[in-house]
Amino acid sequence: MSTTTLPVFDASAYDLQVPVTDGLKADRLAIAINGRIELDRTNQEHLDMINALQLGKAVTVNAEAICVGKPSTYTPSTDGPGTVGYQVTLRITDATIT
Repeated sequence: MSTTTLPVFDASAYDLQVPVTDGLKADRLAIAINGRIELDRTNQEHLDMINALQLGKAVTVNAEAICVGKPSTYTPSTDGPGTVGYQVTLRITDATIT
């Protein structure tokens, strides 16, 4: 009697489009955000906004940004495959704080 081994389910349906660099899928994904918005010290709205901010208090920031970088990294490992990182860098061009 022979037996045939069948897969329990088709895993390819769960294969998400993770970024690939040089044939290696990213193990870690990150977004770095940088930028600076200069405020007008003669604009009362700007002054009210910055004076309302308090150290250690959470704020909501609605930001507009542009993508300025998409580098990949590879960290070798002595006990298995290395780790591939993928980081997108956004530069803030405009922001509203509430």
